Amino acid sequence: MDPDFLDSMRARLAAALDPTEAIRQLDAVPVNQPLAARLLAVIDILDAYYVHARAGFDDHRAPTARPFSRDDFRAITSVPETQQAVTRLLEPDRDRLRLPPDVLTKAFLGMSSGPARTTLSAAQLVDLFLNGAPL
Repeated sequence: MDPDFLDSMRARLAAALDPTEAIRQLDAVPVNQPLAARLLAVIDILDAYYVHARAGFDDHRAPTARPFSRDDFRAITSVPETQQAVTRLLEPDRDRLRLPPDVLTKAFLGMSSGPARTTLSAAQLVDLFLNGAPL
């Protein structure tokens, strides 16, 4: 393959996966909103990131390759800046939370990017996260 083509493809894929804009948006979520609204905003921002990243990948995959799925893009949830931004959104409610914000951040990001996210709407996921599944 042409080295210039490969370099161009790598640059386009790196741009598609760049989490900078999503992290900027997470940092811009107002902390004076109710916690549920903040968590819904996190999911909306992550969903938009996944759509953008998927479009970047789908534009460059071989026609015979399987389509990329949401599971292929979990990396943004493990980026320290993403975790820090979500933790900042939980911090105002620290006194009402059962666990520290950083612990809850990892749980929430795991739920919002894993298989549960494909079966639950954003509102259902936030409700489950905040209220559990009481009998």
